[in-house]
This record gives sequence, structure tokens and C-alpha cells, in this order.
Amino acid sequence: MRFITIFTLVGLLFINMKLTFAHDFWLSPNAFHEDKAPAKIPVKFLVGHANDVGAWALGWNKIVALRTYSDGAYQDQLENIIVNNSMVKGFANVALAEEGTHVLGFESFHSFSSLEASKFNDYAKEEGLALIVEERERLNQTQTRGREIYSRKAKTILQVGNKHTDNVTVAIGHMLEIVPLRNPYQLQDNATFPISVMFRGKPLSNALVDIARLDNTSSEKQAMRTNAKGEATFKIEAQGNWIVNVIWSVPNTERGTAEFETYFSSLTFGYDK
Repeated sequence: MRFITIFTLVGLLFINMKLTFAHDFWLSPNAFHEDKAPAKIPVKFLVGHANDVGAWALGWNKIVALRTYSDGAYQDQLENIIVNNSMVKGFANVALAEEGTHVLGFESFHSFSSLEASKFNDYAKEEGLALIVEERERLNQTQTRGREIYSRKAKTILQVGNKHTDNVTVAIGHMLEIVPLRNPYQLQDNATFPISVMFRGKPLSNALVDIARLDNTSSEKQAMRTNAKGEATFKIEAQGNWIVNVIWSVPNTERGTAEFETYFSSLTFGYDK
């Protein structure tokens, strides 16, 4: 009943969506790097894919948490959020008091999606959600509508000054989370960038992860599944802006609401200095 309670509290939107439901969601700072502290960095909440990108409808009824995680501490950033209104698209004016590498983490409440059978099947296959595909086949549900509750988790890595800190390689506790195993701001050109995917605090194997340039939509996307340790390694250049994405879905215990519970997670970082 807890999800039904959440739906009532936050007034979740019932959406009869097409396949574009799977569009990426990410945090987009005006600058990934600032020269000195204290600093304030405006961060946009974006959703879309390739050349079809727009502002996410940021509202208080969608926000679980927005925090910065620094070397040995974290800070709530809710007071720095400007939600969507008639004058501006929603954003956060993130305050960073000290030099170092900082992680900004965002979590949303659950939303609900219902897709006709063929679109839901295509979506699950396209996103590599093998568990959904197998479960629907096992229960002979491939010809029925697909219903899921879903939430978004997003992180972006911000650098203030020249002090690089290793806190970026530590999980911050999102239900589904991409954790760099190296600070990306210490990489050289054509370096390997290893990541770990965590689900409910444990390494997640066989998750389909992709990485792509945000500032060059014509560049080739890399995709691979995590190994038994929940890890994957990509080769990237230390230039441009990057996004890493992963999606994971599990059967929902409250099946009267939806058959599946899905998590979207992203990580962004960039070399704008």
C-alpha cells in the first residue's frame, strides 16, 4: 500500500505514453568547473534524446532529494531550487562552499506508466530489460498492457578549484546508482573510465550501461553490460560533456498498481575548462 499512498500524496500523473518514455534524464550544469570557492552553479534538469531535448517539468511534488556530496560531508540543496513557473524553467542554483570534487545527486518520486503491449515489449527489449521480457513471457502477458512505476536518479560531478577528491568513487546511496571508479577529472585523453553499477547497495551484474557525448550527438554511443562485479569500462577522451545511463526493472510487489518497478539512473560530467 505504500506506493498507493505515495501516489495520493504527490498527485502522480497517469500517462498513456508512447515509446519515447525511455528518453534520458540528466542534470546539466551551466559549467562543470569553477575556479574557486565559494561557487554557485546553475543546474538544469533535462529530458530527451539526441536532438529532441527539453526542460523537465520540475515541481515540488516530484522531488525526493537534491544534495551535494563533498569530501566527507553532504549538504541539502533544496533551498536552492527554483521550480517551474510562468517566468522560468526549473533549475537549481547549487552552492559549493569549498574547493574539491563534488557530486550533486537528485532523486524523484515514483510516476506511473501504462503502455500498450507491443510498445511496452519493444521498450523493454530496446532498453535491455531482460527481466521484464522474461517475466512477461513466463506469465503469458506479452499481449497485455505493460504497467510500471518508475523513478529517476541522477548525479553530476562538479569541480571547484584544482583540488581533486576521491569522494566521487563512493556511492551516495541511490537505489540505482552509477559510481565512477576513477575521478573523471583526473583522466588523460583516450583513457579508460571504469564504473560500477549499484542496486539496493550491492553491485548489479548484467545491467546494460551506455555512455555518450552530450555536446556531440553524432558521436558513437558505447554500450555494454556490467560483469559479475557490477563493473564496466569505457574508453573516452578527456574533453566534451558526457552522460552515462542505466535502467533496471524488477517485479513490483504491489501488482495491483503495476507489474514492474523501474529505475532510471544517469551520471554526467564534462571538461568545459
